[in-house]
Amino acid sequence: MNVVHNHQSKPVAGTVRFLVLLLIVFLATLLLSAFQQTNSNQLKTDEGERVFNQVCSTCHQMDPPASMENGKPIAPPMKMILRHYQMKYDSTEALQNALTSWLEAPDKERSALPAMAIEEHGLMPPLTITEEERTAVVQYLVSLLSEEGMEGMNGMQGKMQHDMKGKMDHDMKGMKGAMPQHKKMD
Repeated sequence: MNVVHNHQSKPVAGTVRFLVLLLIVFLATLLLSAFQQTNSNQLKTDEGERVFNQVCSTCHQMDPPASMENGKPIAPPMKMILRHYQMKYDSTEALQNALTSWLEAPDKERSALPAMAIEEHGLMPPLTITEEERTAVVQYLVSLLSEEGMEGMNGMQGKMQHDMKGKMDHDMKGMKGAMPQHKKMD
């Protein structure tokens, strides 16, 4: 018995080439989309930096001043503010929402800063910036957290804690000298 199998073979090479080409087009589309998103984010960040420099820096310095001899700053330093917000909110989205909400309508109750900061500097007045500018400023500020990283922000917090500990140690030594000493009884 002679069995003849009649296979109609499709050109396998053509199908493979088509699938490879389809995969390349798909990956190129993904890369282009990611590039456009990154480019869009960068434009927002650049716009946010521009708005910060024109509006916010009137009162806020980025870093704490080296010395307070010339009086207190008008408003708390921005990196310090960001650190407080970063400690309070556990996600970038929550942090962005809180900052946006604050910029829309500053409110003592929603502040992530210690009460003493508002007592010392007063409540920030409402800003007359557009929603797009607010969004851009928030994105710029959040990008500073990314650039600075936790290490940079923690380093600043560590320095503040170290300075406070030194002051407390100094104050405690002064208190020991002022306190009566009791002799140990046998």
